[in-house]
Amino acid sequence: MLLPALNKARASARGIHCAGNMKTLGMAAALYTDLYNGVLVPICKNDWSWQDPWYNSPNQGGLIYIRLFLGNNNWNQMYVPTKMLCPSVAAGQNEKATWGAYDQFVRISFYGMNRVNCDNQYSQGDYWVIDFRRVKSPAGKLLHIDTRSAGGATAGTGKWNVWQTDADPALSTAGVAYNHNNRTSVLFIDGHVSTHPPADVFNAWETNGTWEPYK
Repeated sequence: MLLPALNKARASARGIHCAGNMKTLGMAAALYTDLYNGVLVPICKNDWSWQDPWYNSPNQGGLIYIRLFLGNNNWNQMYVPTKMLCPSVAAGQNEKATWGAYDQFVRISFYGMNRVNCDNQYSQGDYWVIDFRRVKSPAGKLLHIDTRSAGGATAGTGKWNVWQTDADPALSTAGVAYNHNNRTSVLFIDGHVSTHPPADVFNAWETNGTWEPYK
């Protein structure tokens, strides 16, 4: 009789831990915009160069973002400790660094970034970016969300660029992870974090503008 209650308590603790990490990520986002004239870290080059995703490219500010996230200016790799990710996915990751101080550290890409509907309004220079100064109602606009890799929540590098279609709970490909009692943790552009079911993320948010910062 105690086992279901214990499992529920553990799941709740994992959710609290995940929300705390996301709030720290929100603080990093705010600091980043202060450093870069109101522009959030670019998700990718606007030609979708595969080698330049936000979580894996010091060339476009990703390393600065991770340094702000970890509170460590001496950080020089695009990896983070597993404790800085959702406990529901971090323990089973199989893409880990295997050298030096970063041994067993992992990619931050399990906190996927809203890739928005990448068209010219999000293009600045060579990158797709969200300009905080143009965001309408930041408390209702998604920035980061829990993700999983294809085939399950504990394999691979997560879904680093996320759009509304990736929130379908029936997908077997990489997408939004509903790890917390069929809910997912969401960081909004104003910095607050809350959990939401598929009915919000995949259904209601398709039309109400949550996925589109400038709408």
